[in-house]
Amino acid sequence: MISPTPVTPSEVVDEVWHQHLIYSRDYWTIWCGERLQAPLHHDPTPGGPEAQMIYRRQYAETLALHERVFGPPGSELWPATHLRFGRPRFHVTDRSRWLITPRPFAWIRRLFRR
Repeated sequence: MISPTPVTPSEVVDEVWHQHLIYSRDYWTIWCGERLQAPLHHDPTPGGPEAQMIYRRQYAETLALHERVFGPPGSELWPATHLRFGRPRFHVTDRSRWLITPRPFAWIRRLFRR
């Protein structure tokens, strides 16, 4: 609401935003109407490498804006740009055909920490 240019949320913040959008009456009436007193639209990415570069730049600018207005962003909600736009972290797998197990080294390390 305070940025003169578009901002890009972290993945966690974007997920929360999507959840709010599902409850459209509350989102538009309570959140935008009463709390923000202005509309706040969500535009999905068109995809592709050009959009990836735009959103990567916008995300870095969003982190800088967050720091100026609210202080340093917490890394659990706002990871660094290279982490937010690193290699894909999600993959859709048909679990009826495949067994998914945790990475063995992380699992073994957890055993020895106890």
